Amino acid sequence: MIVLAGCKGFFDPYGGNWRLDGGTGDAPGVGIVNSRVADAITTATTAPLSIEAGDLVLVAVICQVAEGVTSVQDVLGNVYVPAGPHPATSYESEIWYAANTSPGTTAVTVTTNGTGDVRVWLLEVSGMDLTAPLDITTTNTAPDSGYAMGASVTTGIANELVLTTIVIDGDVVTGLQTGSPFTAMASTNGADVAYLIAPAPGTYTPNWATGGGGTAPRNSLTAAFKPAP
Repeated sequence: MIVLAGCKGFFDPYGGNWRLDGGTGDAPGVGIVNSRVADAITTATTAPLSIEAGDLVLVAVICQVAEGVTSVQDVLGNVYVPAGPHPATSYESEIWYAANTSPGTTAVTVTTNGTGDVRVWLLEVSGMDLTAPLDITTTNTAPDSGYAMGASVTTGIANELVLTTIVIDGDVVTGLQTGSPFTAMASTNGADVAYLIAPAPGTYTPNWATGGGGTAPRNSLTAAFKPAP
């Protein structure tokens, strides 16, 4: 399966639309440039994407476990690589990223092994490390009672960008728990992705409210990325 996703200021009836965050949650030197959610996709969809020079583009994918992402590409030649492990229950979570991006209008192409349910979230961030932005990735697939705890991550320096996924077998995510420092992106089919510019080194845990009380196995992947030195 191939999914094409994109862009700032463009509405795509098959894949949602870009939101310009306007600096919400920004830290000195680090800024959220664009975010986008592609709803549950079973056929290809296209939208233009305007990437700024030197940014970090993050692509979070949740899909049925048999799908699996084989590649993420764009026509500008930016190189997307996976951020570590791919935790799996009946679903799989993946995070891919491209550092120090070349600018221009393009589309991000997510290619998977099959034609099942694929959900895509994109986040473009400025002010990040240009050569080796990935700091750490963690996973969590264990159930909790009453809520869903995502994968915790311990950052090493100030203003790291933390991106986290959540999908629950046979249950739905209804939002972040009250008081969470994370910012949730739009949910699709009961799954979600959230991000945080972590102000200081420390351990950060995304906690989610669920429709069924959080007792089912879940799949969460969290990755932390370093700002420019």
